[in-house]
Amino acid sequence: VCTGQATRIRFRNNIEGPITAINQLTNTIRVMEQDIQVDDATIFSGTGVTDLTSLQVNDLVSISGLEERDQDRTRALDRIHARLIDKTGTFTNNTTPIQIKGSVEQFNAAAQTFKLGQLTVSFAGVAPANLPSGGLSDGQYVEVSGTNFASGLFTCDRIQLRDRISYPDASRVE
Repeated sequence: VCTGQATRIRFRNNIEGPITAINQLTNTIRVMEQDIQVDDATIFSGTGVTDLTSLQVNDLVSISGLEERDQDRTRALDRIHARLIDKTGTFTNNTTPIQIKGSVEQFNAAAQTFKLGQLTVSFAGVAPANLPSGGLSDGQYVEVSGTNFASGLFTCDRIQLRDRISYPDASRVE
């Protein structure tokens, strides 16, 4: 049995973007077409933020949480169970940096688009130096960043391949 006390915990956020909808009846918010589930264990941070009622549409938030999976645990649902919601400011389109991580789905080379959950990402006009050197394909785990998000479309400036960190339920991490 190992015992000890952590002096620091680091996490990777799932998404940093604008809130587009808040539903207090279902305890959810929508950030860049991703549903975020909030519960009593969710920690809120940021100036003046204490709970779901202190957030507003167009607030810029950083979300850290667990992607929820379907019953047989084979595919991610389009929902993140938030453990931390950090309000970092207000979103201004074409100015405020935003980013999201996820697995590429419905890759379309001709249209220069793909999906991350329900979010459509356009990489039209992205410089080759800001794309993965081996190209893109379904199933790759990526971090997408940019400043342009409107009407459910994220027109990005950069796409990077990332390692996916995941542990099965009840895993021991040291």
